[in-house]
Amino acid sequence: MDYQTLLVNIDSGIAYVTLHRPDKRNAMNNHMIEELGHVFTNCQNDQGTRVIVLTGTGNTFCAGADLHDMQSATQSPDYAKQMGLQLGKMLQCINQCSRPVIAMVNGPAMGGGMGLVCVADIVLASSQVNFSFPEVHLGLVPAVISPFVIQRIGAIQTRRFFLTGEPFSAKAALMLGLVTEVSAPEQLNEVCQTYARHLLAGGPQALAECKRLIHYVTANGIEKNLKYTPEIFVKMLDSVEAKEGIQAFHEKRSPNWYKNS
Repeated sequence: MDYQTLLVNIDSGIAYVTLHRPDKRNAMNNHMIEELGHVFTNCQNDQGTRVIVLTGTGNTFCAGADLHDMQSATQSPDYAKQMGLQLGKMLQCINQCSRPVIAMVNGPAMGGGMGLVCVADIVLASSQVNFSFPEVHLGLVPAVISPFVIQRIGAIQTRRFFLTGEPFSAKAALMLGLVTEVSAPEQLNEVCQTYARHLLAGGPQALAECKRLIHYVTANGIEKNLKYTPEIFVKMLDSVEAKEGIQAFHEKRSPNWYKNS
């Protein structure tokens, strides 16, 4: 499918999804939000897609919400509600995607763009990148992205950066746990490929179950988790994938899913 606000390329099991509104610093309008939800759903339903890499075109990852759309939303509460629901649905789609998602942050990430960062499984950032939640400087609140941000960096740090709107560096983001690894700009793609290779070595079903496991365990208490986790343990041991993986280990060869990547 041809997208108007995204560049999508699938190569060797890796889907590269690039935010592509260079004249707007890759700001998200309603059309981009809709297309992001569509492409992540398609990637999840495509057995050939094993890993998704999300990045931005040019020197910006994502400048947040398109202020033209935001201005329209100030004139219509119904439109504003629809916009918020659409953004939340898209972020949850990425958050719950069964495929591992790498955010390759090649430039500034702000506002709504921080929501995209927080729903990725692995976040790789250029050492020259700055992050920020500038909404309060516009008289706004980062409401829709807040559940994902708080889950990522905790309530105390969220209080600071939501209230001040101050920019912070990739190094600071690494210390907060927002970012997985920081690298020089010219090495960012190489680092991304290394992580992608690690992910391709994992069983597709095992990776999907890992993500479901993490979501379930963090949302439930010990009692429910102690019932749920042994069930997953038994389910995976009995899977075709686990039997192939264990057999491949004993035979000192790569499992079939890695050879086919």
